[in-house]
Amino acid sequence: MIQRDYIERLIEQCAEAISRMLAFRRAGELDVALRIVGETGDRLLGPLRPVLERMEPGSAVDFVGSFELGRIRIYAALVGEEGLIHQARGDAALASARSSRSLEL
Repeated sequence: MIQRDYIERLIEQCAEAISRMLAFRRAGELDVALRIVGETGDRLLGPLRPVLERMEPGSAVDFVGSFELGRIRIYAALVGEEGLIHQARGDAALASARSSRSLEL
């Protein structure tokens, strides 16, 4: 019950953050949107974020375990939004890399 409540709160917080990122991206406030991506990723994964960023997607999923797949899914959505922000900034290479990472996760 406690685990489920925690996950539900985490999902709500991340959905709110993604909504804010979308609003900032649409308003052209891309640096603010990217800052929110970083803050939300840190809140979602904590100290595991830099480790998971360097891992192959399959290894990242295995590393966090089946009980934390929800976090990986949320993080994948976050990375996808990051890709869209980079696309709006005109950085096609980084946009493609982040969007691909999102899909792989």
